[in-house]
Amino acid sequence: MINIIKEDLKTAMRNKDKVKINTLRGLISIFNNSDSKNDESLISKIIKKEAKKRKEAINLYKESNRKDLMENELKELKILESYMPQQIPEEELENKINELCKELFSDSKPELGILIKNCIEKFSESSDNGTISRI
Repeated sequence: MINIIKEDLKTAMRNKDKVKINTLRGLISIFNNSDSKNDESLISKIIKKEAKKRKEAINLYKESNRKDLMENELKELKILESYMPQQIPEEELENKINELCKELFSDSKPELGILIKNCIEKFSESSDNGTISRI
């Protein structure tokens, strides 16, 4: 994944796409500063974390009525989302969580903490942790 990002950075540099250049350089920098250098799951976590930061910034800029900054964050978010794994729809996620709940607690009363922990472990690659907790 990191090699794909580096190749896309080269392409963005040739095309002089400043937003994409800055976004990808930031990802590569964070990945290079991390402890494990060749962990594919780490790059996925970094991308999700950066996307979450962009979403929070978009909300803040929207509240502050700063459309110029909000548009820049939206562009960066779109770039980051292109590298994220495909997110499953909420309805499908809700069905899967219900199935997992039945598996884990078929004999006893469901415990929310245990359920959320197992759901995040199982579905965090294909869904946002906030969405998992909300459902």
